[in-house]
Amino acid sequence: MKKQITLQKWIAWVLFIVSTAALVMAGALTVIGAAVGIYDAPIEGVEDHVFRQMIHDDMWSVAAEYHDRGAVENDRGNIRFEVSKADAPDVILASNMQEGEVLLAETEQLCGFDGGYVYYEESEWEETVYCVHIGVSAELKAEDRYQKIAPLFTTFMKYGPILAAVTAVSFVLAVASGVWLCFLAGKREGKEGIFERRFDKWPLIAVLLFYILAIIGNCGLAALLFDDIFYDWSWLSWYGTSLWKLMVCLFVLVLLLDAALLALLLATVSVRIKCHTFWKRTLIGHVLSLIGKGFKVLPFVWKSAVIYLGVTFAEIIMAMALFSPYCDDEIPFFVVIVKNTILAIPYFWVAANLKRMKYSVLRLADGDIGYKTDASGLFGEFKEAALDLNRLSDGLGLAVEARTKSERMKTELITNVSHDIKTPLTSIVSYADLIGREETENEKIHEYADILKKQSTRLKKLLEDLVEASKAATGNIKATLMPCDAGVLITQAVGEYEEKLAEHDLTLITDLPETPVTVAADGRLTQRVLDNLMQNITKYAKEGTRVFLTLNEAGQVTVKNTSRDLILHPEELSERFVRGESSRTSEGNGLGLAIASSLMQTMGGSLKIDVDGDLFKVTLQFGGVSVS
Repeated sequence: MKKQITLQKWIAWVLFIVSTAALVMAGALTVIGAAVGIYDAPIEGVEDHVFRQMIHDDMWSVAAEYHDRGAVENDRGNIRFEVSKADAPDVILASNMQEGEVLLAETEQLCGFDGGYVYYEESEWEETVYCVHIGVSAELKAEDRYQKIAPLFTTFMKYGPILAAVTAVSFVLAVASGVWLCFLAGKREGKEGIFERRFDKWPLIAVLLFYILAIIGNCGLAALLFDDIFYDWSWLSWYGTSLWKLMVCLFVLVLLLDAALLALLLATVSVRIKCHTFWKRTLIGHVLSLIGKGFKVLPFVWKSAVIYLGVTFAEIIMAMALFSPYCDDEIPFFVVIVKNTILAIPYFWVAANLKRMKYSVLRLADGDIGYKTDASGLFGEFKEAALDLNRLSDGLGLAVEARTKSERMKTELITNVSHDIKTPLTSIVSYADLIGREETENEKIHEYADILKKQSTRLKKLLEDLVEASKAATGNIKATLMPCDAGVLITQAVGEYEEKLAEHDLTLITDLPETPVTVAADGRLTQRVLDNLMQNITKYAKEGTRVFLTLNEAGQVTVKNTSRDLILHPEELSERFVRGESSRTSEGNGLGLAIASSLMQTMGGSLKIDVDGDLFKVTLQFGGVSVS
């Protein structure tokens, strides 16, 4: 039973998003706890650290109030303060300190205020500076933000180990689900292979830009909500309020959205890697691909010039970077230019000669075996290479001539020997027929005569096919191409084999277009091709099955049948003396399909064989097709 890919994907996505969000939340709280020393300090030390960040505003508020009013309201919750002049610290101007009271986050700081214009010789501002001694009462009796925040530290310290454990578990789940998500990316229910979505086909730079903009937007929102979180802990006093709950909900939504975007990025990168399109759809890969395509179409000498200029530019940069501290920039630049200008002469001479060698090799590879490489102006290894290519051309010419002569001699030998054999063979067939007609009481005589006639006729057919196969393979058969109605040719060939097909219990189903399809073909050779195909069907098709013969408007003829005892590959079936069964007990000689394939090539067409199990399919494609 196949696994439910869709269900696995949903589970992987949900698990990854939730675990990633939990990892960030628990990790952030753990980091905040470490920042304020919750895990390595007593509660008093934690409160002292956090309150020290909070009393900064209260300190300036006290100094400003005294500077403006000459007095300070004593009731400031849990804040305790003393104000004095900076130049007379022993003179207390205002205070609500209580004797013997323990203070947290106790500190002193100077607060200066401009007093307006006063004439001095230097024309300076007059500034009044106060010394503020401030702290938070350790008893925390008054109901203010300090009292509201204090219980949170105890709770934080209590659940600190749990937050650390949640962080570790979330990390493991996020990694595991991320790997699982990458493994499932691109797979589809009930189908093999990897499939790309429309999003996976976007350029990677567009995907990354979309992802970066989304992350920046989310981070901007988080920064707006939690700005200066480590420096102003007053926001903790909102705990339990509607604003606190709203902020938590927004923070969770932002985390889930970021986790979903990260999952989408992992999935698309995984699909691109699996489909081998990751590099191709990157901006750098696209640019390099365009450069590569442009570089590929450049002539060889121009490619060499581009490479040489690139190397020269790199040398200039390296020389200026290495020697600039010891000399002027112009010196290394001048040295590299002079050196590379001198070296350019042999470099481009070599490039031009390589181009000449390459052109000669391509001419020989394209079949122009008579091409000779011009060796003038060459010396050394290049001249030897040019002479070797000319000797190779001579050798190829001699080899082709010898091969042609050998093939011609084989064809003539087969033709002559076949002709010499056909003369006595015709006599054997004739006399076997005469013996079969003689009246005799011995019935064995007639039986022997029939066998002799049948086998000699088969041998005669083999000789004819052998000669025709030899001529077709060596190109000694000339095709006279004329416009022919392919449907008429097929109908004529089928009509001659209706009885044979019926004898083997084969049902022929033809599908010919109503509109005549004209092809450029040789009528005689086409009839031979179709005749060989029909003979092949009567010999090797499984009895009691159907044979399908179709013709389309593109001039393509398709013959399909169910074969018996077919054990060969399609490539082997078109070779000479190869038959569809290995016992060689049938009447065929293994030349039919080979002759048909050669004749189709002679007419400028093609014959293709396909085998799928016991389904045998032959496709003929004619050239010069037109529909009347």
